[in-house]
Amino acid sequence: MAAREQVYQAVREAATAAFPELRGSLRVEPFGSYMTGLGTRTSDIDLVLVGLAEPSPSLGFYSRDERPRISRLLDRLNPVLRRSLHPSRLVCIRHSRVPLTKLTMRDGTSVDISIAGNQGPRAAAYIRQQVSAFPALRPLVLVVKSYLKAEGLAEVVSGGLSSYGLTYMVMAHLMEESRRGSDPSDLGALLHSLLRRFGRSFDCRLMAVSVRDGGLVPKASIGGYDHVDHGDRIVTIDPLTGRNCTEGTFRSAEVLDAFARADAYLSAWAARPEADVPSDEDILGPLLVTAEDDEDGEGAGGEDGAGGGAALGKRARSAGPGAGGG
Repeated sequence: MAAREQVYQAVREAATAAFPELRGSLRVEPFGSYMTGLGTRTSDIDLVLVGLAEPSPSLGFYSRDERPRISRLLDRLNPVLRRSLHPSRLVCIRHSRVPLTKLTMRDGTSVDISIAGNQGPRAAAYIRQQVSAFPALRPLVLVVKSYLKAEGLAEVVSGGLSSYGLTYMVMAHLMEESRRGSDPSDLGALLHSLLRRFGRSFDCRLMAVSVRDGGLVPKASIGGYDHVDHGDRIVTIDPLTGRNCTEGTFRSAEVLDAFARADAYLSAWAARPEADVPSDEDILGPLLVTAEDDEDGEGAGGEDGAGGGAALGKRARSAGPGAGGG
């Protein structure tokens, strides 16, 4: 954590040096899993420069005409970042909806720096509150995030599911389970029912995730949101903005299929007599295998952006006693 705090402070100083005319009004704010407590050891540090520019509140991103101007602002910052942080890699992604600079530090820490408003920090503060309200939220998000990362489905840039989207899906599940009277302390049962709900029951063509409306709701019931163009994608309404925060998850079918495979795997274990399950059995291990553990050695840098997903998918379908693809 100390190293991450040092990176945060160094970026603040670099921003002040790059934009001296905005001293006193420009802020560098952390957000994302770095601030919500839902990060893993390998999670990125997400930082936003507040006070330079802000996307349209109704869209939540910059128009194509605005992106070159935002990229030019990053071009002022990037040379200062190179001199002060000495990253092993610096890439400016200019054509994303919110242009950003991606740094990789020499210790492997990844840092994403964008220019926007305070929506990200506000969302992080909101999720921190929900982590306190739902004790099961953090462990469930961390397990499923690790699984999706191993499957190559945890990056929005490649059509996967964002951390915010996943967090709201888990929150919606916990709301639904609370109404059913489920034991909120039984993490194993909650994980299994989460995978089953989104892998087997959830129809993204008809239903949406909306924690502001109590959990899972019909798409047709969401006022002020046009979801016609996303009939084949997971729709997750951000409770703070009303926007769909999983709009970029164009591999939604693969995400839901990954949930289904994990459900089939756990169901096979659940069907075994308790006496046949060793007390020290690492049941979740095959689901959480990382790209580095992939025996094929392809790692996370494949051309399709899928990382170790293909190998893990086979393992999730075949591991365990009698596991099937479902």
